[in-house]
Amino acid sequence: MYKKYIFAAIIVAAGESSRMKTKIRKPFLELASKPIICYSLEIFNKINDIKEIIVVAQKDDEEKILKIVDLYKIHKFKKVAIGSKTRQGSVFSGVLSCSNNITHFVIHDSARPLISKKVVVKILNASKKHNAVAVCNALNDTIKKVNNEGYVEKTINRKDIFKIQTPQAFEKSLYLKGMNTAIKNKKDYTDDCQLIENINEKVFLLKENEINFKITKPEDLEFAQKILNKKKTKVGYGYDLHPLIEGKKLIIGGVCIPHNKGLSGHSDADVLTHAIIDALLGAFGAGDIGNMFPDTEKKYKNINSIKLLKKVYEKVKKSNYELVNIDCCIVAQKPKLSPYVEEMKENISNACGFCKDLINIKASTDEGLGISGEEKAIYAHVVCLID
Repeated sequence: MYKKYIFAAIIVAAGESSRMKTKIRKPFLELASKPIICYSLEIFNKINDIKEIIVVAQKDDEEKILKIVDLYKIHKFKKVAIGSKTRQGSVFSGVLSCSNNITHFVIHDSARPLISKKVVVKILNASKKHNAVAVCNALNDTIKKVNNEGYVEKTINRKDIFKIQTPQAFEKSLYLKGMNTAIKNKKDYTDDCQLIENINEKVFLLKENEINFKITKPEDLEFAQKILNKKKTKVGYGYDLHPLIEGKKLIIGGVCIPHNKGLSGHSDADVLTHAIIDALLGAFGAGDIGNMFPDTEKKYKNINSIKLLKKVYEKVKKSNYELVNIDCCIVAQKPKLSPYVEEMKENISNACGFCKDLINIKASTDEGLGISGEEKAIYAHVVCLID
């Protein structure tokens, strides 16, 4: 039987920020021109599997959170849950604020702004196999156990020691069992995984080497700023044109559109998808679709171009860049394309795994002029931004 996985993201932002030595609380400190909390909100907002976002914050910060959510268009945001004096209590407040149909929680510290979409997706996928999953890092330094007088007692084998981070994902009933047991036994844990360990259930650790440190002190903020300054926003432009001919299906954005003509080409001649591919390759200075998928190779004959787009976007993900948005314009005199725009966005979104709200598609005409206006061809312009 097919099992549903419905995820809620719980962003924890209720701490006191005492070690930052500033009157501004940590989630609202500026990092590369944005509040720290924005980075987590934007990442989780982009992921298809995430159906709602709960922010756990102090009561006095509720209005600030709502303004940020509105300004940065965090459309999956559901509500602000009011935190308590302990992390465990704060997270539980977030859990209780989730919709009843949620099957899994993914919990993340707002003070870890450098988490990537790639790692979050890995966590979500892992939690479909394991009921409790956490991100961790191996230790590079030698670890010593020290006595009360400051002397080394012994050296600990570091291959068995890991630093636990967030995000952490849990199946709903398992998490609630762990929480209820902790409350019953009057236990208060600083790490969400301890709830699961305490009831003798397994926690799977996902080992990652990415920079995902927690901003705790002023020097952490400075280091995060330096990292973000090294990463540059990139823009790509794509253009494609295909002639209209009889005897072929008309496929645009992966949608088969009823028409008396189709587009001529070696593949399925999906003019929109080809332009998107060229825009993404252009952002990386990686040539064009003809270089990557030459029309001299038989394996690309009549191929579904959405499959080619998926291969290209894998390059983006491996580079640790994230898509900011794609803006497209398809120019065709006939047929009328606007009824198919939402389906096109869905196909492109599903192929690449990013939120369809990052895709804008406009359908236009040349008002009867030129090669498009005379119904001899259809063409598309695309601009994309990656960051």
